[in-house]
Amino acid sequence: MRTAGIFNMHTLVVMAALLVLSACSITPKTQTPQAILPDQAPDKNWQSRHAQLLKLDNWALTGKLGLRSPQKNGSARLNWQQQDQNYRLQFSDPLGRNALQLSGNSIRTTVLVPNQEPVTTTEPEKILFQQIGWEIPVNELPHWVLGSPAPNRPATYSLNSDGRLTTLKQAGWQLEYESYQPAGLLWLPRKLSMRRGDVHLKLVIHQWSIPANAPVRLPTIPAVIDNLMAYLQNL
Repeated sequence: MRTAGIFNMHTLVVMAALLVLSACSITPKTQTPQAILPDQAPDKNWQSRHAQLLKLDNWALTGKLGLRSPQKNGSARLNWQQQDQNYRLQFSDPLGRNALQLSGNSIRTTVLVPNQEPVTTTEPEKILFQQIGWEIPVNELPHWVLGSPAPNRPATYSLNSDGRLTTLKQAGWQLEYESYQPAGLLWLPRKLSMRRGDVHLKLVIHQWSIPANAPVRLPTIPAVIDNLMAYLQNL
């Protein structure tokens, strides 16, 4: 009888694990991001998370960007589309009117301001400041908005217990990640602030769009079974 009881319990656990993984494959957009095991160190979680973020090169977001500085204050709606190394950032005023558009990559960017000729440049930050008086770290921002340092540049950072960035210092900017939100099977930033000197940028991301084939590590059947068995033994 004891052997049968163990067999039934193991069978139940295996069935539950298969149901969990089946739900992951059927409804990826609503699946809760993978749980962090208590015995995993934040650094180990970060290594896995960072590897996923480096591969995530196709996404979109909508949100609001605010600027506060001695020279200028303001805010704009933001619509961002990223595909591989190419991006398009569209800024609009509170009424939805197009105010500014950036399109390009890390090598060359075209800045389009209404009623002005397009400007193609290798220094988008300089052109932006000349045109509208905003300081925006264009080259680093595609990485920072994902919650990752820009590659190949020195950086210091701190992590929370889940292995997500809470602070980042890079390229003369200081970033604080105030909150995260689920985006498909990932957790991506919801609110972050960026400071350099007396310039303060605040980004609130309202919605992320992540492709269904995004490179996300799913839990394996043995890992799910082990977690469920440990949970049942502690009941």
